[in-house]
Amino acid sequence: MIFIVIILVITLIVVGVLYFSLEKQLSYYKLISKSINVNSVTQNMFNIMGDNISAEQKINELNKIIIETYKPKYSTISLFDGNVYEAKATNAEPTFVDVIANLAEENDFKANSMKNISKYMTTSPEKTLSYRTAIERRIKSAMFSPIYYNKVYLGFWIMEDTRDDAFDDISKSEISKIKANMGVFIENTKYQSAIELAENTDKQTGFYNNMYLYSNIRHILNDTENNVITLICLKNLPEINTRYNRDIGNKVLQKVASIVKEIVPDDSVLVRNSGLRLMIISKNSNVDSMSQVLERVLSRVKSEVEYYNNEEIKPEVQTLMHNILRQNSIEKEIDKMVNYLDNMNDKNTIKVI
Repeated sequence: MIFIVIILVITLIVVGVLYFSLEKQLSYYKLISKSINVNSVTQNMFNIMGDNISAEQKINELNKIIIETYKPKYSTISLFDGNVYEAKATNAEPTFVDVIANLAEENDFKANSMKNISKYMTTSPEKTLSYRTAIERRIKSAMFSPIYYNKVYLGFWIMEDTRDDAFDDISKSEISKIKANMGVFIENTKYQSAIELAENTDKQTGFYNNMYLYSNIRHILNDTENNVITLICLKNLPEINTRYNRDIGNKVLQKVASIVKEIVPDDSVLVRNSGLRLMIISKNSNVDSMSQVLERVLSRVKSEVEYYNNEEIKPEVQTLMHNILRQNSIEKEIDKMVNYLDNMNDKNTIKVI
């Protein structure tokens, strides 16, 4: 009997030693795994910074790396320009993006944004979190991190999941390292974006220029099957420049450009295609759905007046619309439109080809 007890005690001691040894190894590998995650995200972050792609693409690529590494259901990077937030990268449903972009203004996160402190929220299996859109999307875990660079607030990054305790394995130090590097990353892309804007933007109208158009047209239309290209030609602009002066001509051009910006949908791509021509690229659309929008533009343009020594000067425009399919040769289609417009005599009308 005593022998059996001794064997039992020895067995328990061995099992205990093995258990603590395995537990220690498990903790070690968890620590190593976390380190691998941090190093992987950081390494990929700086690899992306060196890639020859646009600033916008870089932020999207970073978000993809975050999703691949931590497997959240949703990940969003939202940037703040001092006035408004914009979700620069997200895999959330489009219906909720505008609200998610402004989550830093929610009571749950506002203090964290101001103090530069990350926040992890989770709940029980029976409940969801209560900030806006969380209930609709059944969010049970959220990891929120403000993004700062040199004590300047740039926006935030948030991971969300429908599982409770989804981010329990992510340590504070891990999040701290990633968000610090993210500050450097975002600041770098801001500089790049400013350079891209200067190189690709027409100074008079604020529209993109032809360099941007022909460098990015495939990327612009790659995700949508049906699109519309509209050309608006200010037919009497050379006459205005000659008869009055170029300052008056510039004012007329800028007024027409402002009307276009105000009326067309926000996701339209606006290009100054030449000195006389403005282009509107309407994604995921067709001439039928865009006709009413262009009618409003034309109506406003026709009522626009500039004055020179009490003389009224009105823009005369020609508008041409054309459906574009993703598989079309976009450059050839644009050339066809320009040739048609050059031989078009009707003014203040909308034509479809």
